[in-house]
Amino acid sequence: MQSIKILIKERLPIVPNLILAVGLMLSAYAISNQALNVFNFMVGVFALFLFVSELRFMDELKDVEKDLIANPDRPLPRKAITEAQVLNIILATGVVLALFNVGSFILSKASGVLLLIALIWLFLMYREFFVGLWLSSRPMLYAITHQIVIFPLCLFAVALFNADLVSSSEGYAFGLLILSAFFSFEIGRKLDPNAHEVLKTYLRVYGPKKVTVFICILQALAITAGIYLSMFWWVFVPAALILLTLPKLFKAPHEYKKLEGLISLNLIYTVWAPAIHYFVEKL
Repeated sequence: MQSIKILIKERLPIVPNLILAVGLMLSAYAISNQALNVFNFMVGVFALFLFVSELRFMDELKDVEKDLIANPDRPLPRKAITEAQVLNIILATGVVLALFNVGSFILSKASGVLLLIALIWLFLMYREFFVGLWLSSRPMLYAITHQIVIFPLCLFAVALFNADLVSSSEGYAFGLLILSAFFSFEIGRKLDPNAHEVLKTYLRVYGPKKVTVFICILQALAITAGIYLSMFWWVFVPAALILLTLPKLFKAPHEYKKLEGLISLNLIYTVWAPAIHYFVEKL
């Protein structure tokens, strides 16, 4: 039990993940044009939290070989917990997620289907789509295949409040907005130019020009989604701040932490933005 506590304490950011899960569900409610169903809301929060927790545990296990080289102080490399124990945690969390999936089908067929799609995709991510070596040599393609799961998760959250929105422009825009924020975060947290080569950080593999293009594309997608959600300025301002920080990648790449911090804040803000926008409009 102590080893499990160590893994959770060191590798699972419980409070930030709950903040993101609650924010995502409130934002899904905000665009749903429906009354708040507290039960469905709580189901969504816990399902999302368990999903990202499962993702974290899976990443710990599948990245152990890299961590032995680049991050030997993490729980698995330093033997604070065994691979068998992590696998058991993954299986236990998977069972609970399966139960939530069954419950989601009871609440609405759309939410059940979307969560099932996300869970199947999560398993494929864990197995690295059975082409791990091929994908690992293509970091951006690897990222795309692993970030796209955010989209059905967002639609799952929407379906818990209003299944009719799942196939609407608002639903797609919501998924695109949140996906762009998570994808930007994925790039932003892997910019250290001095990281071990086994980690294949984006700045090291692609250089500042391509990384800048990637981030610009993601911010353009976020702004487009903001237009469809009638919250252009709410999205444009943080996107502009990120774009204005990009020259740091060329002039002072060792100061990558500033961009990483800004993109991290943008993730939390973007997840909550539709909800905040909704409640401000209600004032």
